[in-house]
Amino acid sequence: MKIIEINKEQFLNLLLNPEPFSQGQFGIISLINGKLYKIYYKDFIGTYLKKDESKLDFEVNSWLEEERITNFGLKNPIKKLNELKRLLKTKSYDLVTGVISYKGLLVGIEMNYYKDYIPLAEASKLVSNKELDKYLNECCNLIADLMSHDIVPGDIKEDNILANTMTGDVVLIDLDGNKTTYGPKNYVKDYPYTKKNVEREFSEMVHRLNKQKRLDKRI
Repeated sequence: MKIIEINKEQFLNLLLNPEPFSQGQFGIISLINGKLYKIYYKDFIGTYLKKDESKLDFEVNSWLEEERITNFGLKNPIKKLNELKRLLKTKSYDLVTGVISYKGLLVGIEMNYYKDYIPLAEASKLVSNKELDKYLNECCNLIADLMSHDIVPGDIKEDNILANTMTGDVVLIDLDGNKTTYGPKNYVKDYPYTKKNVEREFSEMVHRLNKQKRLDKRI
């Protein structure tokens, strides 16, 4: 895992990509040479919405000034890198491969591309109940593994779980977002409500998936 410093042209190409691989609530994703590049477009929303390259320097400088004044380090690529490096000790070790920086400002991440994987919501429609249970059990194992390292994935939903229907393999994604907490040692033990919140989100997702399978069966 490393810091990837990009220039202005590269940043704009990723931020203003007219045909992205996908786009989520917080990131626009491009697929380049077998890697996924996720840019936090909402941090540069003026440039993104107006497609006006002249706005980028102002938005970047505003973030850099805020970082200088507050010293919180929220947009510090080195701090983000050290945080995400904790994934290397988990079963999700191969998800993130780099942190993207522009002018020393955190702007996104580089990830491995899981070819032949699809969102769990889509996979659930293609497999039997027994196979779906296997995916869910594997997902539980991945979540438990993260929390054993005091990493709490706080956005458990079908879009953030990918499955390979040929191999049965499951991957958790979106572990770089604000809803994922990289807590200090014994964080999960000291704050047991965090585990309960994850269990609740997981149960709600299972309910949605089972409900959808029942509806699909009727149709």
